Formats: sequence, structure tokens, C-alpha cells
Amino acid sequence: MTETTEGELLEMSKHFKEVVEDKEREIAKLKEENMEIKKTLISCYGVLRIVDDLVSYTIEAPHDVTALIEATRGYLSDFMDKYIFKIID
Repeated sequence: MTETTEGELLEMSKHFKEVVEDKEREIAKLKEENMEIKKTLISCYGVLRIVDDLVSYTIEAPHDVTALIEATRGYLSDFMDKYIFKIID
């Protein structure tokens, strides 16, 4: 069995420190991207709610359009509850 020298241990610790730092940067980047995606989804949901209200109360839209808006709004609402607000049924 070979013994690890102090220099080899120092080199390994430097290498693992670099690996950990790389992973921490990667995680920070993913967290930032995740936050941007969440902001975009929330904004889209808000716009879709406004469109839904307009179609429901002021604009005469075909039933297919109204149904599509309502379905999309429901899907986005469920998605946001699960992945953004972490609400579990």
C-alpha cells in the first residue's frame, strides 16, 4: 500500500476546492435562471388573467377562444402552485 505524501494531499485538496467552487458557481447560475423563469411565468399568468377578464366581461369572443384562454389559465395556475409557490395537493 502506498502512502500519500503531504504534497499529493495538498494537490488533491486544491483540486477538490476547485471542483466545489465550480459547482457552487453552476448552482448560483441555475438559481438565477430559475428566478428569471419564475418571473416570466408570473408575468405571463398576469397578462393571461387580464385577457381572460377582457374576454369574459367586455369583448365578445368565440367560445373556442374563451375555452382556450380558460384552459391555459388553469394549466398555468396549477403549474405555478406546484413549482413556484410549492403548494402540494
